[in-house]
Amino acid sequence: MVPRKQKTIIQDSAKHIIAGTNPPLAYSSKANNNSFKTKKKESTHVSGNDYVEKIDNKQEILSLLTDKESQNTGMTMALFDLQRNLTSIETKYSLLQNELNVIKMTIAKHDQEISSHDAIHRIKQVDSKVKNLNSQFDGIMAALEKEVKSKEKFNALQTDAYNKLQEHVTKQLNTEKNNLNNSFYEIQKENKALKKQMLQLESNIKASVATINKSMKDIENNMKLSEKDRKQLTSFNNEEVKLIKKELTTTNNTIQNNLNNRLEKLSNDMIMNEKNSRILIEEKNNLLKEKYDNDFIILNRSIGEIKDELNNSNIEKSEALKMTDEKVSKLEKNLQKIEKNVGKVFKESQQVTSTTKRHEEGIMRKLDTLENQLNVYIDDMNKKIAESNRPKTNDSINNSNSSTGRSINNSKTPEKIKQELLMIMNDKEKMSYQGMLAAEEKILNLQKQMESFKGDFEMKTKELPDSKLTGELQKQMLTFETMMNQVQETQSSLNKKIDQDIPANMEEFSMKTKNLIQALDNKFLHEINLLQKGMKQSNKANKSLIKDVDEKDKKRAKHEEMILTKLLKLEDDVKRYIDTKNREMDEDDNDRRSINNDDSNIDIEKIRTELSLIVNERSKLTYQTSLIMEEKVINMQENLNNFRKELDHKCHLKGLDDPRIIEMQKQLASVNMMMNDMENVQKDIKEKLDEEIPSNIEEMSIKMKNALNLIGKKINQEEEERYLSIKELQEVYAGLAIKYKTMAKQINSKSNENEEIKKMKLELDKCKDAVKKLAESLTTMKSNIESQVIDKKK
Repeated sequence: MVPRKQKTIIQDSAKHIIAGTNPPLAYSSKANNNSFKTKKKESTHVSGNDYVEKIDNKQEILSLLTDKESQNTGMTMALFDLQRNLTSIETKYSLLQNELNVIKMTIAKHDQEISSHDAIHRIKQVDSKVKNLNSQFDGIMAALEKEVKSKEKFNALQTDAYNKLQEHVTKQLNTEKNNLNNSFYEIQKENKALKKQMLQLESNIKASVATINKSMKDIENNMKLSEKDRKQLTSFNNEEVKLIKKELTTTNNTIQNNLNNRLEKLSNDMIMNEKNSRILIEEKNNLLKEKYDNDFIILNRSIGEIKDELNNSNIEKSEALKMTDEKVSKLEKNLQKIEKNVGKVFKESQQVTSTTKRHEEGIMRKLDTLENQLNVYIDDMNKKIAESNRPKTNDSINNSNSSTGRSINNSKTPEKIKQELLMIMNDKEKMSYQGMLAAEEKILNLQKQMESFKGDFEMKTKELPDSKLTGELQKQMLTFETMMNQVQETQSSLNKKIDQDIPANMEEFSMKTKNLIQALDNKFLHEINLLQKGMKQSNKANKSLIKDVDEKDKKRAKHEEMILTKLLKLEDDVKRYIDTKNREMDEDDNDRRSINNDDSNIDIEKIRTELSLIVNERSKLTYQTSLIMEEKVINMQENLNNFRKELDHKCHLKGLDDPRIIEMQKQLASVNMMMNDMENVQKDIKEKLDEEIPSNIEEMSIKMKNALNLIGKKINQEEEERYLSIKELQEVYAGLAIKYKTMAKQINSKSNENEEIKKMKLELDKCKDAVKKLAESLTTMKSNIESQVIDKKK
């Protein structure tokens, strides 16, 4: 991957993708050695990836509740308030996270400024102060996390209680609906039995009327036959005929009265049954309304309590935020003080380094002048020895007198060198390590020159004759030997300082570097472990989601099959009903009609109840099944319209007094009722298809697109982050390797450092392999999610 020069990089990992928390920022600044140094803000992870998932689950639960209870406006308003409160809490929490991340970034800046400082003992004090501040900050974060966990538990309990209450209410409603349906079915059965009894009575009445008509015809025939005899016996038979007529009239009247009484009783029983059924239905409806009202009042109370609790939690959170703001202000003040102290220390260290450099330059100049003076002194001594070996003349005597004057001046040079060496010995504590090494080299050169001159002087003085000049030379040589001893003492004291002080500092430096490397390794291993755990959890969550989706799809498919079978059955019932009624209208014979009456007596109320049940269960259907359902209902509606038109036409053709037309009008009224139900069903289905389903599809597609875009961005950011971290590790490794090499040259301990460097290389290779594996797992996860989304869309 090609490196990118960026000033601000959003730093993220798999745990932030899973948890849904805000990604931390990393600022990259290019140093003098062309190496990028990243400053990271650690994201505050709340309660182990659970807070944002629980809030999302609550929002899904609330959306389901709003879909179930869309008819109740009060509930929708309360749930909308709950959603708004949850979103406000999320925004406040994200703002808190951003502020805490800014504080962490400032602390990281101060840590890097302090780590680059040279004064070690003062830096330790600053490190202790920063550790105290970090411990205070960690305490604040732990308290905040505890508060968030407690609030999450409380919210989970509230949602569980709300769900249980809703389940209880739905169960009660279902039981009461079932009871109402059973009572309604029983009343319908009683009405059917009464109708059958009425039909039997009508048939009996018709049979009795037919027998009476036959008897009357027989009587008329007998009367016609006996007209001749009657003329003869008019006087005798008139009385008998009157008596027979009276008897016939009384019998007819009694039969008619009995039939009328029975019909009145049956009609009164029908009316009483209808009244009782209406009273029972009204009582049950009132009871249901009261229960609904009580449940709604309880729900409103629970929602009000939840609102009060949320308001109290918001107040507590605001107080906690105020406390955190106060603590943050205190931390900022302490950080400002630390910055001032660090600035002072940095200025003092700069002044100290400038003074040490000047001091070292002065000492090096003194040593150079000492070398020059020694060279001049040795040259003069060599000239004196050469002159003492020559034969004496007048010129040589004059030269000897002049040389004695010079020797007096040269005898003062060893004392000057001694004084300057003593000054260097006293000022060696103010020198740095490199300055001491350079001074040691200069003193070693002086020591070598003096030893070589001493050997030459001893060889030459043995060859010289005894004279005053040789005595003076020997005296000067004694002072020269004392100067040599002084040089040796200075050289030994410098060696002791280099052997005692400097190796301890080097060991401290090496220990610090080792500790830094171990801290980096532990940090990266911890992050890798967290990412692996996050990947395992995400895989488990994906498996559970897939199982839940499959189970829901199976249940939905079964439910759709049941509803489609019900619709097909309803279609068959309606067709059968229409066919039987058409047959009845075409038939003219009463006997045939009475025979086929049982087949034509199909329950329309049952069809209406089944339609209402299907409409109530339409929210669980998919888009395709709802379309099929709409087609079925439209076909049924068309068939019923045609049947209604035929009935109207035939009723107009026939007379209104015909009992069959009265029955047809009753059936037409029931058909009209069913038609109205069909129209309501069609309207509901159209509303579902036109309003609810397309909006849900668009929302789901938008959400899935946003989720895919976010996952892609986070994966790219994760790749960039891992690339930058690997590059940073490589730069740290290169710098540490250079430092270890220089330390090995100075202390002559190459073997141990090479082993440590090999260990570091192995650990870095492991880190690279782990990062590669993580990148591969993230890409596979992205491809799996995209494939699942595509399958769901299909």
